Amino acid sequence: MEIGLYTFADIGTHPVTKQTIGPHERMLNLMEEIELADQVGLDVFAVGEHHRPDYAVSAPVVVLGAAAVKTKQNQTFQCSYSTQFRRSCQGVSAICNGRSIISGQSRNYGRTGFVR
Repeated sequence: MEIGLYTFADIGTHPVTKQTIGPHERMLNLMEEIELADQVGLDVFAVGEHHRPDYAVSAPVVVLGAAAVKTKQNQTFQCSYSTQFRRSCQGVSAICNGRSIISGQSRNYGRTGFVR
């Protein structure tokens, strides 16, 4: 069994201060979250792709590339994919020495696949 976290990196208000968190701050927070997950030994930190203004991650391959550089453990990164995205992740896999797994569904939501 693997234990981990999944996020679309939603943009909203800070739960304590109630201040609005913008995309830049949310991405910085996301990198901190990924580093912490790596330090405490979580198996998976999954990042999903979304194209709405209330989510910071519209290009998961960029986030996964940055995360691959900042992490050291045998952590697995996962995210939804399109064919184009899947091809882009080959570079991420090279950066993190094969620690990436891409998983998700096709556009018609009928098939699920895993690619190492």
